Amino acid sequence: ESDIEMSFCPAACVSKVELRVSCKSLLDRDTLNKSDPCVMLMVQNQGQWTELCLKGPQLAISRLLS
Repeated sequence: ESDIEMSFCPAACVSKVELRVSCKSLLDRDTLNKSDPCVMLMVQNQGQWTELCLKGPQLAISRLLS
């Protein structure tokens, strides 16, 4: 299992969800550097919401809020 599944899947988890996000024709809002598109997801675990950031083609997932 990936780190994200281990971090956010409670012991009583009975189903697995796979999300696929696709974007086209995104505006280039970064005037000085190459754009770095990002998808923000909110995950609720034990009553607390955590923000996940997915970036780049490999969709590296990092925990932004604790």
